[in-house]
Amino acid sequence: MTSQNYPLLKKGTYLNTAYMGLMSESLSNFRRDFEMRYLNEGESYKLNADNLLFETHKNLSNFFGAKEKNTFVIPNFSTGIKHITNYLSTKLNILLIKDDYPSLVKAFDEKKFNIESIEIQTNLELEIERRLNSKKIDVLALSIVQYASGLLIDINFLKKLKCQYPDLIIIGDGTQFLGAHIFDFNSSPFDVIASSGYKWLLAGFGNG
Repeated sequence: MTSQNYPLLKKGTYLNTAYMGLMSESLSNFRRDFEMRYLNEGESYKLNADNLLFETHKNLSNFFGAKEKNTFVIPNFSTGIKHITNYLSTKLNILLIKDDYPSLVKAFDEKKFNIESIEIQTNLELEIERRLNSKKIDVLALSIVQYASGLLIDINFLKKLKCQYPDLIIIGDGTQFLGAHIFDFNSSPFDVIASSGYKWLLAGFGNG
């Protein structure tokens, strides 16, 4: 990241990427040109949309170490997590963190899943393990970085859980995580990752 491409960095140090990432000058130019093509080309603007989507899927899958056929573009995390819950039986038992990102919790709550909740706490991983040992849990859904506290869930801990409970579905909110940490989906413990792109990925609003 250089100040030449990020005008705001010419004024000082930016420390609030966890809330909202910066927009680069190159991204701003791309978005402006993209909208101008829509303005000036009408229906022909749409004709190449499939090619652009194909390239986007390819680039995203390569960047995150995922299979291209399993990589999708969404408007944001909140929309994505609702799509994910459509593929899950409401008879499943879901383990959530009580004060996790509201859109994550709401997506499961709205569809009346059987929900187990745990409080955010210092020994969160130990409490997750204890709950899995004592209850029949089918799905663990959580933000990899807790949005309110910044607590980072131990990925190696989740890998251990996946080994202990191979049928456990692990769903991650990567909005606070992707772009700030090295991540390879195929070697991760997650079955699904959904994320908005406006934070550490510096991709602006309207994409995930």
